[in-house]
Amino acid sequence: MIGKEVAYDSAIQAWNQLLDSGKLTPKQERDARWQRAGLQAEKDMAYHLRVFFADRKPFAVFNNLKIEHNGLSTQIDHLVLTRWTAYFIESKSVSQVIMVNEHGEWARVYNRRYMPIESPVEQSRRHQETLYNFLWANRDQFQGSFLGLTWNIKRLLTPVHFIAISTHGQIKGRGRRKFPDVKKADQIPAAILAYHESLNTGLLSNSDRDEDMDAFSRKSFPSVIEFLLRSNVAQSPEGQVQAFIADLPQKTETPSAGEREATVAESAEDTDESVPSEAPSTEAGSEPTCPLCGGKMTLRTARRGKNAGSQFWGCTTFPKCRGIVAKD
Repeated sequence: MIGKEVAYDSAIQAWNQLLDSGKLTPKQERDARWQRAGLQAEKDMAYHLRVFFADRKPFAVFNNLKIEHNGLSTQIDHLVLTRWTAYFIESKSVSQVIMVNEHGEWARVYNRRYMPIESPVEQSRRHQETLYNFLWANRDQFQGSFLGLTWNIKRLLTPVHFIAISTHGQIKGRGRRKFPDVKKADQIPAAILAYHESLNTGLLSNSDRDEDMDAFSRKSFPSVIEFLLRSNVAQSPEGQVQAFIADLPQKTETPSAGEREATVAESAEDTDESVPSEAPSTEAGSEPTCPLCGGKMTLRTARRGKNAGSQFWGCTTFPKCRGIVAKD
């Protein structure tokens, strides 16, 4: 089943109107584009979850779920809950490249800027911890007394974490192989079903389990779903747009902590797959003029991507200017 519907489309339209207004500074526009892209990624993931789980009763899907507990709050992009397993899904709007180094540190490279981001894996694990503590503290609202003090959600409810990236996104860097559960959004529902099926084909299948071994009994599971929906305090996506607009006067143009110019290697991850634009007409044998800044250009060779090995003209002021044109 699918929990409360989320108005993704109207919020995306609101972001589009804000971006088309012409009233944003470059940094505000960048932030707004990321917000819109993040919402689009959540919408796409919610669509794939609906296709697979809307009519499957063992699964309860929660989108945009925010829980507050003991002064802490956790906002979960997507949660798929069964009586035995909690699948946490963190959506990332990776339309270009996210880099992960050998230390597990995450960053994005955008317009030649290297910008560290929080590890979505650790973020998802914190979601799990807060949600489990919240459920345990409020167990009397949905769990019958027959389990007494033997019921332990941390032991009985198995957590599985997925990081969902956009269909055209890429995870690069030396540390990417440490995170096998980073998947394209359309791959995750099948992975959830495969894991669920493995429970039914093991030595102790779901149908043979003693209910005292389940995190939620058949009777309490609907109560858990209702309790989480009732406890959800997430701001609507449209409300997030309005909060962004209200905060605009306080937003500055100063770089975020850790933001810097990307190195040549990092910048290559962001641009090697670019498709050069058509070169302006020039005299035979002469270098073209940069179509962006009007400066001189030099012949370069693409090192990666579908254009690897092909030559193109690149602006001599790179990385300040990213102008490129195709080589005849």
